[in-house]
Amino acid sequence: MAVPNDLSLLFSTLKGFPIDNASCNKSLKKICKNIGADKLTLHKLRHTHTVQCTEAGMDIIYTSERLGHANINTTLKYYTHLSRKLRDSNEEKVNAYFSRKISATKTATKD
Repeated sequence: MAVPNDLSLLFSTLKGFPIDNASCNKSLKKICKNIGADKLTLHKLRHTHTVQCTEAGMDIIYTSERLGHANINTTLKYYTHLSRKLRDSNEEKVNAYFSRKISATKTATKD
């Protein structure tokens, strides 16, 4: 059976229309139930992807663009609570940076 795809969609209904959010979530719910997993939604997948991108070192500007946010403030508003791992990593970077600066200053004053 040929499915019409006039809109060049990657996924579509059998009539060639875009799949809506509710239908995707309904399918995810059924899959999760079948495999005994916690309930999952597209929103939870998006949030998890965002946190993982940030933990992987992507800056917030790139992450915001990747999410399709027109304004970075939208991203900051919803994702300022990112994981402890990210905060620890940022703290380590800042401490290492200033430790190098202090060491360089001490070395320069000894000469």
